[in-house]
Amino acid sequence: MNCQETKILLSEYLDRELSCEVRTAVRRHLAGCLDCADECRKLQKSIKLLKKFKKLRVPRDYSRTLFYRKKKAG
Repeated sequence: MNCQETKILLSEYLDRELSCEVRTAVRRHLAGCLDCADECRKLQKSIKLLKKFKKLRVPRDYSRTLFYRKKKAG
């Protein structure tokens, strides 16, 4: 597995959505590639930060209201 393939699979790797075989290949690549391992750590850190945010609930008619306000504004 090369760097390009690994970087494409990082999100799925961290979410544990890969097959055992592919997950092992990614893990091996990360063990031997400092750049990809760093990229993986950065992605993990970003995911942890995003999980701290509260989920906002948007009112059902929000998009319709926004559309009409934009249309009215010009």
